[in-house]
This record gives sequence, C-alpha cells and structure tokens, in this order.
Amino acid sequence: MGRGRGRGRKKYYGRRPANSAPGSRFGFVNSPVATPSAAQCVVVTTDLGNEMQSARELVDWFNDVSEQLYGEFVPFQIDLSTRKESAAASSEEEEKKQTKKNEEEGEEQQHEEEEAVQKDTSSASASVSDALAAELAELRAAAGPASGRRLEAQIDGDGDGEAESAAAEKSKSNVITVSSRFAEVKERTINDKALTLIESRDPKVDLARVVQHAVRSVYEHGALNSRHTIRVVPCACVTVSKMPIIEKAAREYLARAFADQDPTHRFAFKVEVKKRAKHEGLRSIDLAKALTLCIPKQLQWRIDYKQPEIVLSVQVIGRFTGMTLLDGKLWTKTKQFNVRYSYQQYQARAEAEKGRKRKLDDDEQADASNKRQKPN
Repeated sequence: MGRGRGRGRKKYYGRRPANSAPGSRFGFVNSPVATPSAAQCVVVTTDLGNEMQSARELVDWFNDVSEQLYGEFVPFQIDLSTRKESAAASSEEEEKKQTKKNEEEGEEQQHEEEEAVQKDTSSASASVSDALAAELAELRAAAGPASGRRLEAQIDGDGDGEAESAAAEKSKSNVITVSSRFAEVKERTINDKALTLIESRDPKVDLARVVQHAVRSVYEHGALNSRHTIRVVPCACVTVSKMPIIEKAAREYLARAFADQDPTHRFAFKVEVKKRAKHEGLRSIDLAKALTLCIPKQLQWRIDYKQPEIVLSVQVIGRFTGMTLLDGKLWTKTKQFNVRYSYQQYQARAEAEKGRKRKLDDDEQADASNKRQKPN
C-alpha cells in the first residue's frame, strides 16, 4: 500500500530563509538530546536530522549577540572536579535524610568487612615488601654497597616521580579552558529527535536577555542566522525533575528574579509547562499550580493565559527541569520563541509594506498623468 497524504508524508524541513546563504555548513545529521551540565542552558527544537548543525549555528549566533550586549569575551578556566563536587554535595543533602537509617543498619556489617579487608591487605603487603627487600639485597650483594645505595635511591625516586606525574595529569584533565560563552552540550543521555541543548558557560551573562534579544531581532528585523532551528527557549535555572526539588529551586530563583519588581504593581502572570520527554509522576497541571505558589508573597499578580506580562517557562526534559522568566508579550506574539514563525511574520510585514509603497507610487503616477491630461 502506498503512503497517502497523512502523517507518513509530513514534511520536517522548512524552506531556507532568504538571508541564509547555502554552503558546506548545512547538511550535518545527528539526533542528540543532552542533559544540562551547567546552571543555564537553551532548549532548542530543530529540523529532524539537523540537530548538530543547528547547535553549531546557534552557538555562533548567541556568542555574537552576547558580544553586542556584554562586550568581548575573556577566556577563563573551570575546574571540573570542584564543579562535580558541588553538584554532588547539593544532591547528597537531599538524599541524606532518606539513607540515614539504612547506613546505621549496615554500619556494623561494613565495619566487619573492612577489618577482614585490612587483614588481607596487610598480609599481602607484608609478603610483597619481604620479596622486594630480598631482591634488593641480592642486587646490593652483586653490585656492591655504593651501587646498591644508588639503586635504592633510583627506585625511591621513580616511585615519587610516577606519583607526581599521575597527580599532575589528573589535575590537568580536570581543568578546561572556556573559550566562548556558549557551547553545545556533549553529554547525551536521552535519545529524542529534533532536540538539542546549548550550554551557557559565563555566569555573568543573563541568558534570558541574550535569547530574547535574538528572538526580537528575528521578529523585528528578520535577522535569522540559523536555517534548521525552529524554537529556542532559555532555562536560567536547571534542577532535577522531582517536585520538592523543583519547588525549592523555584522559590530561590523567583526570589532573585523578582527582586526589582514593584510590589504595588499587579502584573499578569502565566506558567507555561512543556514536557520534552516522558516523566512518570510529574503532571503538568500539578507542576504549574505548585510553581504559582512559589512567587514571593509580597508581590501582587493575577493569572492571564491570553495576554500575560510575565511568563514562567518550564521545560521538563526527562530527569532535568529548567525554568526562566520571560517577556510575556514577546512570548505570545512569537508563539513561544518560534524563530521560524517570527521570520515568516517579518517577511509578511515586509511584503505588506512593499505592497503599500507600490500602491502609493501607482496612485502618485496616476495623479500625475491625470494632471498632464487636463486641458489648460
């Protein structure tokens, strides 16, 4: 049976925008979805099969926008060991309360196992040390006392050198140099198509400001610098997809974000939840209700689904959840930061403006011809 005109013939690829030049940069195929390893990231919806190319284009685009807003970027270094330790410490605090009883019950058994292991290792180390001492004594007897002392010093020096070199290599491997503000996330744990993540590495950069500036430039000026990108949504706060942890992170983030908000102004508010991957036990409506309760109590607000002033965008990506406060008017007129739709709207306005100018020119020419045809 042939494939009809239903879902089987759905087109995933859109037209190339007029302002994007074709070249070798287009045509890469990859289908990753990464888990964010930093505190900020951008969730990107792309054309199917062009996730890698879209990520590369957006990295260049966001770096250019951030340079316009924050100036030239100065490279710096990050110690991954401290970064992992801080992330592990934050997660351990939540797990300590649940695992405390299990640790107390298994403490005695673990102590007995450690004593048995210590006995085995002590006996093994004693046998190895005896064998090394016997071999060293044979070498000394064969080569004389002076050479024996040199040999012992050489053996001790080699051990210290190997330990130092191993520690140096480990420290170098944990330190990376950040050469740009934005980069594609390389850790891939979720296999979902037409989706990728962009990591924000500079803590001084306001991610929501950069993304909103880029989307606004597309909507108002048609400055679309990515062919395969459909939607870009920033996540200024990334946490684990568990309701208590999300609520705690939302309270801290909203307290910082609403620090300059006028408490006397009653603003229109909306929570937009988007689940990019299946997550059991986390319903969108329950998450939206819980996040509205995390708004600081001193503020005055009301729910408005049609014309909100401020939107709290929540992106649930499997085990990770990201959120950020965005401009509600820009969010609504660009259909949730859809850069392809924004570019189409710009083209429609440009064509309408050309038609209006063409009509005015035609009317002026018609008036001029009528004046010439009138008798004196």
